[in-house]
Amino acid sequence: MIGPWGRSQVGALLACWTAGLAGIAVGWWGTSGRSTPGDQAAWVGLAAAGVVAFGAGVGLWVMAGRRVLGLRQARLFAAAVAPVGAAGTTKTSQVVSGGPAGLPVSSGMMRYYHRANCLLVRGKALIPAGVDHHRRDGRRPCGVCRP
Repeated sequence: MIGPWGRSQVGALLACWTAGLAGIAVGWWGTSGRSTPGDQAAWVGLAAAGVVAFGAGVGLWVMAGRRVLGLRQARLFAAAVAPVGAAGTTKTSQVVSGGPAGLPVSSGMMRYYHRANCLLVRGKALIPAGVDHHRRDGRRPCGVCRP
């Protein structure tokens, strides 16, 4: 494993880079000997396909890395909020139901409002309130739980 990427992902990246650079080089070579745009069109198209292949390889590589890092982050975050304790005791999180309407929750110091079951507010003292109340106080919706 190389960083968050496996060998197959690095191999795919190198294959896309190789194909892309080869397309760009061959397209450049083909257009260099031609004087009219009509003769150069196919070679320019080949070079453009090389640029697309190169960019697609980079894009897919970055997305694969983000996916792996996101999974790692989720595991670490889940471990951080998992019950911990000694001699049968557990660390408990305060769960606020938000009332019968399932109102979003926040505290006075938060910039965002959340669903009551959002992982980002576990263990915090929370106050349920309507969306209008949160917006009036300058809060925005959480990007994780999307209340």
